Amino acid sequence: ISRLMSAWAENRNGGEKSAPRELESLETMKAGLDAYRGAGAGMGMTYLSFNLAEDYLALDQKDSALRELESGWDALQATGERFFESEYYRLHGLICLDDYRLSDEQEQLDSAGKLLRTAVSTAQKNESKALELRAANDLAKVLALQSNPDEAAGLLAGVIERFAEKDNSRDFARTEKMLKKVKK
Repeated sequence: ISRLMSAWAENRNGGEKSAPRELESLETMKAGLDAYRGAGAGMGMTYLSFNLAEDYLALDQKDSALRELESGWDALQATGERFFESEYYRLHGLICLDDYRLSDEQEQLDSAGKLLRTAVSTAQKNESKALELRAANDLAKVLALQSNPDEAAGLLAGVIERFAEKDNSRDFARTEKMLKKVKK
């Protein structure tokens, strides 16, 4: 696991947006995760797999992302570790959203919306405001594309309201920015 986490940190070192920069580092992360799996590890696999899937998506490696999502889902089913379940739906929703942007097929946009709504409700069920914030921000993008800016604004405002105080995270800042955008 140390190999995986070292590669993860190194790939973001100095990056203002903390996004992955190199596919080679992701392959090192994947090798570390595979070694962890091979040792019989179960706990933490959903988090690690979904994190790696998101990094693959950031580098436009959709097939690798899908494989990692399924691997994380298998771990979720095997261990019952459901805290990061909403990330599975959110990341699948982002893949559909990307497919929509490439194809302009309404079905892809509708699928993205359905998956992202599931992500929001799953995060709420698991009482994770941070994961709900991420899913709501992505759902707001779909709602805006579906000409529902009022619904998007209401969703984002509602999630932001549930935070006792302003959060300094990148996700919170993105959500505030998206709220301003959809209110225009």
